[in-house]
Amino acid sequence: MTTLIEGVTATYSAEDNKLRIYYTERFSEEDYQKLKDLSFKWAPKQELFVAPKWTPKREDLCIAFAGEITAEGSTMVERAEAKAIRLEALADKRAGQANSFRDAAQRIGSNMASGQPILIGHHSERKARKDQQAMERNEEQSIKCADAVDYWNWKAE
Repeated sequence: MTTLIEGVTATYSAEDNKLRIYYTERFSEEDYQKLKDLSFKWAPKQELFVAPKWTPKREDLCIAFAGEITAEGSTMVERAEAKAIRLEALADKRAGQANSFRDAAQRIGSNMASGQPILIGHHSERKARKDQQAMERNEEQSIKCADAVDYWNWKAE
């Protein structure tokens, strides 16, 4: 039988029918395997283990680890707002990355702005081709990041 672990708290939220286990330390391999076997997942941003729904076995494990199960301190709305803030921050980060990639592509492109074609066999051919590839990579990355901004903003809503 699992014994009480100091520093572990367990909560239940009737709103979403989920059990949550808060613990600041690492679980032992044996205890972690018990959590995993009962489908508890680590939520890194919230720093807790969460079960997809309440079951008697999951409740028993929570009681064994924490001694008791208390009511969840935050509501679904509060958790959703916190998640939206995290996702908006991620969207802002991706927007900054998209701008950086676009700026890098434009800097490389400004070197080629004279309209001079790549001279095959000329000593400058290798550098011109490398610049062209770098510019294309930066443009592709900029587009990917811009798409990610749209995605994370949509998820935040």
